[in-house]
Amino acid sequence: MFTRKKIVYLFTFCSMFCLFFFSNSAQAQSNNTFVPSEVYPNPFNSKIKIKLNKKIETIEEISIYDAIGNLIFTFKLNGVEEDFVEWNGTNFGGNSVNSGTYICFIRTTKRSESILIQKN
Repeated sequence: MFTRKKIVYLFTFCSMFCLFFFSNSAQAQSNNTFVPSEVYPNPFNSKIKIKLNKKIETIEEISIYDAIGNLIFTFKLNGVEEDFVEWNGTNFGGNSVNSGTYICFIRTTKRSESILIQKN
């Protein structure tokens, strides 16, 4: 039997998946030269590397959200010259986050992209 909490989680996850899928589809159609960023390893245990694609545009910010839309962590990059950033799986308070699905939003000067990541 579905409880109200399970229904809310299911609805939230489906909404996030649709947002992820359709935003990436629209980006691919609008600019064929855009190459998405990469995350590895995915799924991850303790830390994950987010490879930055700086060839085309400047990356301004990377935000990590949990499956229900809570902001977990943010990297303010403002055009840094790094090839990747590393997230150690913690929130703003320095506490390790739970296992589950997270959404990584990468905002550049021209567009945004989202990547689903999984923590074991």
